[in-house]
Amino acid sequence: MLYANRKLLALFFLIVLIGATPPILVILSPIKSFAIGCLITASLGILMALRNINKIKKIKPRTLLLIAVIIFYIGLQHSFVGVWQEKSYSSILPLIIIIISAYLLSQEIARLNDRLILKAFRWSYYVFSCIGIINIITGYSIGKSLGYTHAQPIFPFLEPSHYSLYFGPLAFIYITLEKQPMKKGLGLALIIALSLTIPNTTLLTYACLSILMMVYSFRVKILFLILPVFIALTIYGTNAVLSNEYFSKRLSVSSDSGQNTTTLVYLQGMQDAINSFSITNGLGLGFQMLGTQPPSDYAYTIAKLMSDVNGELNRQDGGFLAAKIIAEFGILGLFVVLAFTVLCAKSFINIRDLSKKNARESNTKEIIFSCIVATFCIEMFIRGYGYFSPGLYIFLISVFYLDALNKSKRREIPIKEKHSATINKQALNKHYSSSTIIEAK
Repeated sequence: MLYANRKLLALFFLIVLIGATPPILVILSPIKSFAIGCLITASLGILMALRNINKIKKIKPRTLLLIAVIIFYIGLQHSFVGVWQEKSYSSILPLIIIIISAYLLSQEIARLNDRLILKAFRWSYYVFSCIGIINIITGYSIGKSLGYTHAQPIFPFLEPSHYSLYFGPLAFIYITLEKQPMKKGLGLALIIALSLTIPNTTLLTYACLSILMMVYSFRVKILFLILPVFIALTIYGTNAVLSNEYFSKRLSVSSDSGQNTTTLVYLQGMQDAINSFSITNGLGLGFQMLGTQPPSDYAYTIAKLMSDVNGELNRQDGGFLAAKIIAEFGILGLFVVLAFTVLCAKSFINIRDLSKKNARESNTKEIIFSCIVATFCIEMFIRGYGYFSPGLYIFLISVFYLDALNKSKRREIPIKEKHSATINKQALNKHYSSSTIIEAK
């Protein structure tokens, strides 16, 4: 019991620190990068999962092939596009440490029981719910008093979208796994209320994703009964959101977006990805090289809007992760984004299927990490801020865990089939032995 409690507390505090440490260090230290905070939390993850260190000594052939492909591709970029900047080379080791940490932590999580994991994520959900509510009630005074520059800093996060990217998946997990309809409804009401009160489009997207998952998980008969109500509520909700000036501006993805920098940044990311792909003949700019290419028309519009000729906004992170990956890795990046899209779709289907079967708590861990993979589509396609983000670290843990789980399932099938064949053979032998005895008599 004591061991389980220690593991529960360690995992709970790690989940909280993964989200909170990077932004706090950005504002309180001279190094204005999320990489340091992510590296610290990754190091804590390694310490927590240190007993699994032997599992990385033997590199599997598939991993070696992947490493060889990446090295070959980097060689092509250096030969035909050009060498990288200093930031690119200095970011390689921290990213490798984060990947190793995610793998080790996924192996540690595989050892822990489902109830412990669920409790750790639920406690984390409660903590970040309170963080959002307290910041709103206090008028974001905590962050402002510490020198946060954003108008609405949700301490410890720098801005509402960063809070949304970490709280959103936790809320999605809570709503998906909560069995009591009342608590499920309250969870959904809270995320909607927070997204409208702040207000924040990213958090509202997580709320919509949670609603879709709920409807998608209903049985056909129930879905048929509630469909008219769902359609009516959807129409009403859509009209309410679009009638709000804040949301209507941000949901209008057009070049004549006026004063809306959010939309301009998103369009800039799309255009930078296309331009970078084109000027490098599909090879990409290189790791952490986004922002070194010539500015797009949207970059000039943003600079004009900021009344600064040299003003740049989100040029290095692309606004969303898919733009950054494609701009920096070209064809290889495009393949990664397409592979993620397939994985994301499979995760949604898996969540629904497992939720229907999950009368007991036997598949809870698989549902939790499938939820994280599914919700990562927001960071990938809507709002992201680079490779060194808490969301990407949690996503990597989920991918490693689910991959190991799928491998173990594939190994179990032949064993079960062999066991079944042995039982049938024994039964058949027993049958023939009985027949022989009867004939002899």
